[in-house]
Amino acid sequence: MNSYEQARRIEIKARRLALAALAGEYRSAFRGSGLDFDEVRPYTPGDDIRSINWQVTARMGQPYIKRYVEERQLTLLLLVDVSGSTAFGSGREKRDLAVEITAVLAAAAMFNQDRAGLILFSNRIEALAPPGQGRQHTQRLIHTLLTTNPAGQGTNVDLALQTAERVLKQRGVILLISDFLAPPEAYQPRLARLNRRHDVRTIWLGDPWEQSLPNLGLVALHDAETGEKIWLDTADPAWQATFAARRTAHHTAVHHALRRAQTPCLTLSTADDWLPSLARFLALRQQD
Repeated sequence: MNSYEQARRIEIKARRLALAALAGEYRSAFRGSGLDFDEVRPYTPGDDIRSINWQVTARMGQPYIKRYVEERQLTLLLLVDVSGSTAFGSGREKRDLAVEITAVLAAAAMFNQDRAGLILFSNRIEALAPPGQGRQHTQRLIHTLLTTNPAGQGTNVDLALQTAERVLKQRGVILLISDFLAPPEAYQPRLARLNRRHDVRTIWLGDPWEQSLPNLGLVALHDAETGEKIWLDTADPAWQATFAARRTAHHTAVHHALRRAQTPCLTLSTADDWLPSLARFLALRQQD
């Protein structure tokens, strides 16, 4: 099966999943992310006082409020981590999970006649597909996901966010999908700044073996991002304790950075039934 046929099959599956599980949650969660000013009108009891236009109120001598209408079309920009570490998985790879999630979200955008774009990144920008709409565009996004062979290995989240700043000229929705194996202090300031202008969400990819590496005895581990190869005795209690401490410290730092940036985060494992979790994540955002 060639890559275009594979992209078409994944797109068909993604459309079915999006229609069955995400269509309503997608629209509800992103509703109001983009608003256009429409007019001012006299205040009536029950209106939100935060919408009062004080300049017009002072000029007219009575309260007036600003009225907004929802933009008919949203722009969804998907930032997907394809660094070396995403090729890891105790069952399926984290990168495969990222492809599935991205395909379903792109299909949901298509159903709602929104524009969707894609940035694939490692420690460099691997591919960029500007926002567009329609089924053919969605298939091109999926084809890009399937056929891009990353040249970089490390993870530069800040570079992806910097690129998103250049791509999105108007307010839009940004979904950052990564395993966040990068120093949080390197990207937290730009993430917070970007979230003040756009609606930014994050999806944190993980794997069960990253939480608790099983006792496999003496094994050779290869760091996909640095190229380093080391031998480890996974049966050694001291090594297991060090591994757990480093994992906990990194997770704490990432959670702290995302909270400071005020970006909602969904954590997904390669072992998860991820679609219901994604639907719940979007539904919770509707209630915020």
